[in-house]
Amino acid sequence: MLVIFPLSPEATIRRLPLVTITIIIFTTIIFAFTYPRMIEEEREYINAYRELLEYETWIFSSYIVNEDGHIVERFEKVREKAEKGEIELPPPYKEKWEILKERVKTIEENMLIRRWGFIPSHITLRGMLLSLLLHAGFLHLFFNLYFLWLVGCNIEDDWGRPLFLALYVLSGIVACLFHALFNRTSSVPVIGASGAVSGIMGAFTIRHWNTKIRFFVGGIAFFRPLGTVVRIPAWIAFSGWFIKQVMGAFGGEGGVAFFAHIGGFLFGALAGILMKVTKTEEKVLAPRIEEEIDLVPYRFRQAMEELEKGNRIEFERKMKKFLEENPFYPDGWRVLAEYYRERGNTVELEKLAKEILSRARMENKKDFLREVYPFLKEEFSSLPPSDVIYIADVLWEKERRETIEFLERSYKKCKMDRKVLILLKLIKRMKEEGMDVSAYLEELEEKFPSYRGYV
Repeated sequence: MLVIFPLSPEATIRRLPLVTITIIIFTTIIFAFTYPRMIEEEREYINAYRELLEYETWIFSSYIVNEDGHIVERFEKVREKAEKGEIELPPPYKEKWEILKERVKTIEENMLIRRWGFIPSHITLRGMLLSLLLHAGFLHLFFNLYFLWLVGCNIEDDWGRPLFLALYVLSGIVACLFHALFNRTSSVPVIGASGAVSGIMGAFTIRHWNTKIRFFVGGIAFFRPLGTVVRIPAWIAFSGWFIKQVMGAFGGEGGVAFFAHIGGFLFGALAGILMKVTKTEEKVLAPRIEEEIDLVPYRFRQAMEELEKGNRIEFERKMKKFLEENPFYPDGWRVLAEYYRERGNTVELEKLAKEILSRARMENKKDFLREVYPFLKEEFSSLPPSDVIYIADVLWEKERRETIEFLERSYKKCKMDRKVLILLKLIKRMKEEGMDVSAYLEELEEKFPSYRGYV
C-alpha cells in the first residue's frame, strides 16, 4: 500500500497567521460541542426510523406478499399507495403509522445537520455559512483544517488578513452554489469546510504555482516499511488533486461533495489569476502589508532605494509623497533635511522647517517636534520670533538647557524688530534656571529700554 501525505510548502511567512489559526481553533471548538450532539441525534433518528420501518413492514406485509408467499408488490410502491389513500388501513393501524411518521419527520427537521447544513434544494445564506462549521467526524475535521494550515498561512501572509478571510468565506459560498447547480433537487445536507479550503488551495496553486511542497511517500515492500520525502511543485500537486475531484464528480462516487470542491477551487484559482493580471497584490496589498509588518515603511524604503541608485529627482518625489501620507514620520524629514544640507540647498531647508512647524502646531504634535528638532535646529532658529518662542516652549518641557541655547542662537540670528520677544523669553528662562542674566539685562537696557518693565 502506497501512502502520499503532504508535509509543508517550501515558502516562508513573515508574521503569525492569526486568521488561519482563529478559523482552526474556532472550527475545532464548534466540532467539540456539535459532534456529540449530531451523533446522539443520528442515533435517535435511526431508532425512530427503524421502528417506523418495522411497523410498516408488518402492516404492509399482506399487500406485499400473497398467501402463497410470492412478492406481488414492491415495498416502496405499497407505501406510496398508502400515503395517497389508495390502500385502506384499519383506523388504529393508520393512526399509529401517522404518529410514527410524524415522529421521524420532527426528529429529522430538528437535527443540527439539517438546521445548519446546506441543502441544495433549499438555498439559504445561513446554510451556506453555518455548514462551514459542521463536520461529520474527526478525520473530516482533521484533513480540512490540516490542508487549510498547509496553504492558508501563505495566502494570508500574501494578501492580508481581511482579504484572506473574505476569500475563505466566499469560496465556501461559491462551493455550495456550485454543488447545488448539479444537485438541484437534493435534500441531503452538505457540511464541512472543504469547499472554502479548496478555494484557498486554488489561490495557492496560482500564487505559489512553482513553490515546492514536501510530501511523505511511503509504503510496505517485502514486509518492510519504506518512506522518503519528495518535493513537488504546487501546480502539479494540486492539479492532480483537482483532476481526482473531477473524476469523482463524474464517476458516480458518493458520500463526498466533489462539485463543492471543484467550485471552491475554481473560484480561488480565478481570484489568484485576477490578482496577477491586475497586479493588485503588487500595487496595493504588498505595500500595505509591508508597512504593517516592517519597522521601515514600504514607500519610505522605495524612496531610499531611489537615492541609493542616484535617482535624485525620483527620490525627492517619492519621499515628499511619503511624507504627505505620513507627515509625522521623523526619519523621513531627517533624510530629506540631510539630503538638502549635503547639497547646500538652504532654501529647501527653510521651507522644510516651516512646513514641519506648521504641521506640528496644527496637530499639537509636541513630541514629534522635539524629535525633528536636532537635525533642523539651525533652520528653526532662523524662524520669526513667534515661531521661535513656540518651539522654545515645547523644548522647555523636556530639555531646559537646550532651550536656552536655542533661544540664544535665535536671538543672535534674528534681524527683525521683534527680536526683543526672544530676548525677554531668554532672560525669563535663564532666571528660572538660576543663571547669570546681567549681560542680557544690559543689552535690553541699551537696545530696548521701553521693555525694561517686562523683566
